[in-house]
Amino acid sequence: MATFGWQTFLLYDAIGAVLRCAAWLGAGNVFGELLQQLLGQLKHVEVRLLAAVGTVVLAMAATFHWRDRRIAQASSSKRS
Repeated sequence: MATFGWQTFLLYDAIGAVLRCAAWLGAGNVFGELLQQLLGQLKHVEVRLLAAVGTVVLAMAATFHWRDRRIAQASSSKRS
């Protein structure tokens, strides 16, 4: 185990802190730019995805409406 004074320890600790800070800032910058590019590409897909989900929701609503209407007509014709 190395023995050194507190001044040497503080120097090494400060150097390590600066290096860690620079590494995190660099990684954040790189990944931030990648995320911006990815989100820019997703905007093109976003409109199509929203349209597809809206179409599916409308189709399901129409199907349920027509099914309920058919069931209601069938039950009213049985009562007559």
